[in-house]
Amino acid sequence: MRTSLYQTVVPLPAFDIELRATGDYDGITVDRGYKDNFFRTSMFIIHAGTITDGTITFVMEDSDNGSSWNTADAKYMQGTLPTILAADADKVYSVGYLGPARYVRLTASVANGATGGTWGAVCINSDGRREPVTH
Repeated sequence: MRTSLYQTVVPLPAFDIELRATGDYDGITVDRGYKDNFFRTSMFIIHAGTITDGTITFVMEDSDNGSSWNTADAKYMQGTLPTILAADADKVYSVGYLGPARYVRLTASVANGATGGTWGAVCINSDGRREPVTH
């Protein structure tokens, strides 16, 4: 029997979907050791909803302990983190992480946004040590 995507990946929240104006935001910490599976690859999917103004820039961070964060080394990233403007409403972006850290997250800065926009993100973990994965 063929293995399905549902059996090999686990999606976890990375940024709640909400309206954000000017400010700096820390995403939700993603534990790549989720349910003791220790996933080797992760992919953030960022969904821009209605963006009225401002500029949203993202940074990917990693951590060995979930409390001390560093900007993820470019050699561990696949793709490029987006900079989102009003013209980018209703688009989806993805960027991968192949590094060794147990914890990953996104941070975001919204500049020049009177009303900002609605957006959120999810992190899909894959290549776990055991399959099928536990959801």
